[in-house]
Amino acid sequence: MKNKIKTYGKWFFLSFIWLFVLLFLVDLITKLVCEAYIESGTKIYLIPNFLYVTLTYNTGMAWGLFGGETGRIILTVVSWIASIAIVAVYIWKFKKFNKFWKAMLAMLLAGTLGNLIDRTFYSNGVIDWIGFQFGSYFFPVFNLADSYLVIAIIVIVIYLIVEWIIEYRNEKKNALKEEKAINTEKNHKKPILSQEEIAKLEKKLEEQKVSKELIIDDKEDQKNN
Repeated sequence: MKNKIKTYGKWFFLSFIWLFVLLFLVDLITKLVCEAYIESGTKIYLIPNFLYVTLTYNTGMAWGLFGGETGRIILTVVSWIASIAIVAVYIWKFKKFNKFWKAMLAMLLAGTLGNLIDRTFYSNGVIDWIGFQFGSYFFPVFNLADSYLVIAIIVIVIYLIVEWIIEYRNEKKNALKEEKAINTEKNHKKPILSQEEIAKLEKKLEEQKVSKELIIDDKEDQKNN
């Protein structure tokens, strides 16, 4: 029994399903707390003139894109498709994915599903509550689910770029090794003679043969005399 618990516990930990559950619950709880204790439009500054907490509802995306009821429906459908696709890819490629990809998919699913819940069950739209102020500019209010998506995408892009650079350097290194091996092999090979050189060599061998035959004939004549 203990071995089974240990095995399943290890599988659960390495699957990063716990990360999805944790991130999803934190996003959900923070939204509910903000909705319960903060009045809409009120700003509570955690860092003066920089970081504040507020309560807003967004039927669209960042900067109000695809806002309105039609936008909310479209984004809800897209979020459902994205969530199903992430789960399908996770299950399909589970054995092939390393820890990095499992963690990133867990983060992407937490972000997508976090906003999907709001779009599906809240007619007002997604609950946003994190705000930043830069001088007189107020950055669009967002939530933790948005942060999960942005962080996951940035990390994945950086990972792919680094992986591409490493692969490119390895390919270049292997190409240089192959080129060096080919040049070494060429240097060790006997030089190939041209047709002219072959003709000269054959003529020289023929002359040596004739000269040798003349010497033999001279020796035989001396013997006979």
